[in-house]
Amino acid sequence: MQSVTHFHSCVFELKRRGTQLVEGFPLGSGFDVQLTYACKVQLDGDILGLNDDFDLSPQLAKFLHMNQHLINNQIEVVESALWRYRRTARKEAQKKRKTLSYGFTTEVWNWPAPPGEVAKTVGGLERDLRVRHVILEREDTLLAAKERMDAVGRSEVATWWYLIWVRHLLSIISACIHTHASQDDFWRQNHYTYSRLERYASDFDPHHSTSIAYRPLPRPALEAFLIQRGLFSSVKGKIALLHHGFLNKMYFRLNQIAFHGTEKVTVTS
Repeated sequence: MQSVTHFHSCVFELKRRGTQLVEGFPLGSGFDVQLTYACKVQLDGDILGLNDDFDLSPQLAKFLHMNQHLINNQIEVVESALWRYRRTARKEAQKKRKTLSYGFTTEVWNWPAPPGEVAKTVGGLERDLRVRHVILEREDTLLAAKERMDAVGRSEVATWWYLIWVRHLLSIISACIHTHASQDDFWRQNHYTYSRLERYASDFDPHHSTSIAYRPLPRPALEAFLIQRGLFSSVKGKIALLHHGFLNKMYFRLNQIAFHGTEKVTVTS
């Protein structure tokens, strides 16, 4: 036998994805709908015709019409709170623009240039004299950033090699030493923990032009470089900071970049 159960009521619940409260109203990013009936029957917003784009489907229109009296009781209060929230957000954005323009990220930060060009760009973008003054005082920093970008941007191999030594390598060795990932973290977070890095600062610190981060090497040369500094061992079973498995992954990816579209390969051990 087949039985059919008709439900006439349920508990309607909005499951908020965000936690931002404005005047007691949750204005976080998005929500999910859950309808809970007796017998632990639960349905989502699909039963109401609610989709990810919040299109006004016939089912959703019917649901809103059935609950129009509840909506009308709150709509003015909610719209008023939203208006005040938008007004506050606009004021905050205007204050931010007066201090530092949104164009600073795309025009200055993302594109290191000679100090003269940076100062000229900032002079046209920024109204806050403090920002202009900082740029003029940091000519050596801007020049170093430009030189670093030129060095690591000369080829895709150079870029990827640089990222290996300042960022990606950290995730490989994190099981040995506890660190956190961000720019220059392989050196900045580890040199005081691993004494051999401190001893060979000029070979690993990206602030030195002699750093390995700027010098892509063939695998035999890199192995010799690391062995001399006590960071790599070719003896099976001997523990070292770096190992064959990591170098295999590293040079496999370098081969993909360097020989993309060709039949050339470099054999890894």
